[in-house]
Amino acid sequence: MTRLKIPLLLLASWLIVAFGQSSWIPFFGPLAAAAGYALFWSAALSSKRPFLLAFLWFTGVQAVQISWMSETEYMGPFIWVVYLGLSVAIGLQFALLTKLIEMGRPLSVMGCLGLAGAWVLLEWARILPCTGFLWNPAGLALSATPLSLQMASLVGIYGLSFWVVFVNLAALRALFMRTRNAAILWGVAALFPFAYGLAVRSDTSGSESLSALLLQPFLLPDERDLFPGRIERWVPPLSQWDRILELVDSERADLIILPESSVPFPAFAAFYPLDLVETIWEQRFGNAAVLRDFPKLGGKDSELIQGQWRVSNAFWMQAIANHYGSELIAGMEDADGERRFNAAFHFKPKENKTERYEKRILVPIGEYVPLKNWKGLSDWIGEQFGISDSFEPGGEPKLFTGLVPMGISICMEETYSGIIQESCKRGAKLLVNLTNDGWFPRSKLARQHFDHGVIRAVENGVPVLRACCTGVTGAVDCFGRILAQSRTDGADALFVRVPLKSERTPYSFWGERGILILSCLFVLVGFALARNKESRLTFS
Repeated sequence: MTRLKIPLLLLASWLIVAFGQSSWIPFFGPLAAAAGYALFWSAALSSKRPFLLAFLWFTGVQAVQISWMSETEYMGPFIWVVYLGLSVAIGLQFALLTKLIEMGRPLSVMGCLGLAGAWVLLEWARILPCTGFLWNPAGLALSATPLSLQMASLVGIYGLSFWVVFVNLAALRALFMRTRNAAILWGVAALFPFAYGLAVRSDTSGSESLSALLLQPFLLPDERDLFPGRIERWVPPLSQWDRILELVDSERADLIILPESSVPFPAFAAFYPLDLVETIWEQRFGNAAVLRDFPKLGGKDSELIQGQWRVSNAFWMQAIANHYGSELIAGMEDADGERRFNAAFHFKPKENKTERYEKRILVPIGEYVPLKNWKGLSDWIGEQFGISDSFEPGGEPKLFTGLVPMGISICMEETYSGIIQESCKRGAKLLVNLTNDGWFPRSKLARQHFDHGVIRAVENGVPVLRACCTGVTGAVDCFGRILAQSRTDGADALFVRVPLKSERTPYSFWGERGILILSCLFVLVGFALARNKESRLTFS
């Protein structure tokens, strides 16, 4: 291979793979899934240092795909250490795969399957450090088109990653062998996800539907809470509530959803003077509305303090549910004694009992100080980001019961396919995600996060509703079709009627275990054959 051809192939393959996602250049997705990696390997394996090239190339790919993490406005400059560290760590994983490919030549079909399985295990291993980082699997390339996305209902996002790597290895094998059979195998494998997508029945007409109002208050972190040195940006809590009341008064719906951290202060902290709340309520809904809508005083959501009644965020939420006759889900902080939770609450009209879900997967730094066993290091990390305490993780998946059983996830949990599948196994017919993507404004974070929600819908055959404080608020049916989505540059109230059709998919039955077990088997068989040259040639 000529000296000029190698750098051209490296550049072309980097552009295709790095930008081959729905949030970047969707057209590049199928190209990356079919041959983007193969173009790189064909160049790298012809060079003297394929391991180093693979490390640098894939570190560069990650630097693009998780570039949202380089935003320092709220996280400070130390976030660059995390950003570069993750890019390098994932780059090393790909370099290891490339080394295995180099050692495994000539490639057999079983060898390709074993190497694809090895990559799945490497991607899955990203769940191990801290609470894991599952943001950027290779399978996202196949989610860039509605047709190829449907394969997620068979094997989930790890299965899509398996297929992307297998198809690219088949392409590399065809380039090396230059035989008709090798080319046919690659072509059939590359087209299979699209053929499956065409075969999937995707009709939701005639199914029962639910109307939902998805609220996007559009409050950045320093607008919602007081930040030192940024007091002028802070929006007072009563003004925040006035914005919410203005948004919620746009349409009548069966279900109202507010995002993660939708209001300041814990859910049941009695902060607001009752007389001010009454005044706001009467001005907006009339004099009779207070008696009709307000919960009874003296419960958990109100408190008599020095002769004056004060009410909480939960009081406001219950009053909204009562006024509109709608079920309401909202994200708020809560506490059990000294244990603090990032939680979601479910309010039903005219009922005093609320349901609570506690977030199970916490974001390092944002929601807890990592490495607590190494106190000196954890204290230093806390100082860099200005954090001193942590939330506690929830213990189990929970369904909110009401018009329909609802599985709840908060923010990053939506990227954990196993977490969402657990809710569906328990009977969820609707998935609800509450998110706040405002910590990395003006970045690709919000769009990439939304893409994960689309994949979760297809994997489990269940519609998804998302409400973001800032980000992409939207609704997706059980086939991953976007029913509605908000603008990302302002407050919005999105009314949508979502078909409640759900389908039991193969993935919803076996979850991640299926592809992980298959990957282990392929790795073991591929390793055994690699040790026997005659057997390996038999499969070539």
